[in-house]
Amino acid sequence: SVIAEVRAQEVQESEVVLVAALVCDALALVLISILTVMNSASDPSFGPGFGLLALRWTAFLVIGVISAPLAARLALRFAARLPDRASLLAVSLSYLLLVAYLAKSLNLAMALGAYVAGLAFARAPEQKLLHLEVRPLVHLLRPLFFVWVGGLIDFSG
Repeated sequence: SVIAEVRAQEVQESEVVLVAALVCDALALVLISILTVMNSASDPSFGPGFGLLALRWTAFLVIGVISAPLAARLALRFAARLPDRASLLAVSLSYLLLVAYLAKSLNLAMALGAYVAGLAFARAPEQKLLHLEVRPLVHLLRPLFFVWVGGLIDFSG
C-alpha cells in the first residue's frame, strides 16, 4: 500500500486512512451488488429482493472473511509444493476466480468475490512475492480494462 511505501504504518492517522479506505471499498461493493441485482431483475425496483440480496451479501462476506484466510493458506501450501515458481501466481489467480465465481453463482457481483480473495492473500507471508509476480499481469491488463469499460459507455443518451 501507499502507506507502507512511506513507512508510516505505525502512525495513528494511517490507521484512520486504512479504515476509511476499507469502508469505502465495502460501500462500493454494496452498490455494485445492488446494481447487479437491478440489472438482472425484470423489475428493477427496491423490493423484497433487496432483503435477500443483503442477506446473501452479508453471509458471503462473513463466511468469506472467516474462511478465506484458511483457504488461502492451504492454496499457498499447495503452490509451495509445486516445482514451478509461477505456481504461486497460478494457484492464487485460480483461487481468486473460484471465489469470484461463487459470488456470481449467488447473484452477487464478481468483484465481491475478488475482494474477499484479495483480503485472504493480503496478510499471507508470500504477499510480497505474489505482488511482484502479479505486477506484469496488472500492467498488461489495466489498459485493456479501461478500454473495455470505456467501450461500454453509451454516448447516445
